[in-house]
Amino acid sequence: MLSYLCLEVVEAMDAEMQFGKMTVTGEGTVSVAPDTAQIDIAIEVRDGDTSKASSAVSRLLDRIRTALEEMKLDPAILKLRSFAVSPYYENFNEAGKITRRLAGYSARQEARIALPLSSDIYLSVFDSLTRKCPDHVSLSISYVLENSQDKEREALRIAAQDALESGKTLASALHVRILGIDSVSKDGGSYNPINQPRAVMLCEGRSANAAPQDLEITIPVTVVFRIVAE
Repeated sequence: MLSYLCLEVVEAMDAEMQFGKMTVTGEGTVSVAPDTAQIDIAIEVRDGDTSKASSAVSRLLDRIRTALEEMKLDPAILKLRSFAVSPYYENFNEAGKITRRLAGYSARQEARIALPLSSDIYLSVFDSLTRKCPDHVSLSISYVLENSQDKEREALRIAAQDALESGKTLASALHVRILGIDSVSKDGGSYNPINQPRAVMLCEGRSANAAPQDLEITIPVTVVFRIVAE
């Protein structure tokens, strides 16, 4: 990596003035406790008729809303996301010949419930929906940080400092002097929630063991330095 950067810097140097640019990357990572539990819901029903499949999905949504009402929660916390109807195919053996034909239609609705981690109500909701909607419904919990701006800024500062230290080290090795910073760009970043699948639900009468852990927010940056030969 160092040899590549050296070549890049030398080629960028002006032949007469010996000015040029040097590009360095840095990365900053911070750990933070999540503050929100997201219960992701996927309902999928197959039927030979599209309207029947869609109606079955609607009935399951009503069952979820009823379960929320029974827990004294506002059904409006169930936020609908994408809905799609698509054909599905199966293989049929016809006189020893396998043919693929339309078998029916699949209606799929995705939804989400977001609840604060300050209360354990999210586990009760997850438990209730798992038991009352055993068929055609898949559930998972994601632990996320609802407001991550402050932590992202902290990770960005760490990344910039990391790039600056790397730039100083590289400049010393190349016998060049850093005149200033030409540009700083943020290269995306990663923020992966912790997922707990439906399998965390245990036997009848027992609750989910789905304790959240700290999340890591990683921000990479690219810094372009103005340099001059010493």
